[in-house]
Amino acid sequence: MKNRSAGNLHYPARWLPRDFSTLYSLDISRYRASRMSQILSDDARDSVFTCDEARIAELKTQADARREERRAKRRAEAQAEGRELPEDQRTDPAEQTEGNGSTQEDDYNSVYEEGRCALARAIGTPNTSAWTRMTSAFNTMRRERSAAIYSIPRIEKRISVGVASGALLALDDGTWQLPDLVHAEGQRVRIAIVDLDTVLLAGDEVMDEMLTTKKANKQTMHPAISKLVKKVPQDVTFFTIMAPEAVKQVMLQAGKFASLLPEPEGLLMSVVSYDYAGIFVRMPTSNAMKTSALVSMMEWTLTKQEEEQRPHEDDEDAMRFPKMDVSQSADGRALLMTVVIPPETIERMLLE
Repeated sequence: MKNRSAGNLHYPARWLPRDFSTLYSLDISRYRASRMSQILSDDARDSVFTCDEARIAELKTQADARREERRAKRRAEAQAEGRELPEDQRTDPAEQTEGNGSTQEDDYNSVYEEGRCALARAIGTPNTSAWTRMTSAFNTMRRERSAAIYSIPRIEKRISVGVASGALLALDDGTWQLPDLVHAEGQRVRIAIVDLDTVLLAGDEVMDEMLTTKKANKQTMHPAISKLVKKVPQDVTFFTIMAPEAVKQVMLQAGKFASLLPEPEGLLMSVVSYDYAGIFVRMPTSNAMKTSALVSMMEWTLTKQEEEQRPHEDDEDAMRFPKMDVSQSADGRALLMTVVIPPETIERMLLE
């Protein structure tokens, strides 16, 4: 089979369903070649790539201990200064999001949240840093409508190993099932070879849709995502693209302030990895006036936050939000944001 993937995105991504409004892509081989991969600790790297269950449990225990250490430090500082901790600092942010009332019945997970590691273990690659590229996409309003495309060296041989061990079940249609996984509404989770050393992971519904599209040689990717893919810079390690409806869904969290935001035509975030990470965000819009006003407000807010940084805040907290540059494109039709993050900050973020 000839490898048709070129540029920054898997070739089979063109067969993603039209309603998929968010896409992520990680070039693992480019990350491995970067200076960043050598700087980060084994713990930080494993927090992203490991699928070894014992290692995952170990990293979680370490993260819990660090959070408790920070809480104890804040309590001690507050007591020494005779003040009471604000409500939002009494618990860890991760704990504040737990128990939000969502259930498996009304809020399904995307297929790759469990499927990635299930596949990795099934084919004998418990650390996915050995893979080459990952692309994941989903419908923002229905996360169970999702799929992932993985480039994995020698995948056909690895699948044979999985079938021999019983971790994969060969099906009559030429796909393979992960028998221990059940997706939304009782769907099987399957993989199919769709390019050289490249597999598609999806539930029954999306798998059948994409294989039908592949057979018909059609491109069904969301037009806004397809348009923004062409604007992804070369040499990026990671990027995410959101269609307009996905960006609007995020904007709703701004409440009444959302009406002041420019009408989005999508969003592109690109990340380059050297001995630092550079994050570049582009949100195209047709409303140049609102974009200009938003740039001014964001600049004022960022400056004010920097000036009001609490004197007792330790370096770890201060490093978490690096300086952000906000601007408007020369033609006024896009909001631009840039952040440069040093490796020590990335290390802390990954180990949270």
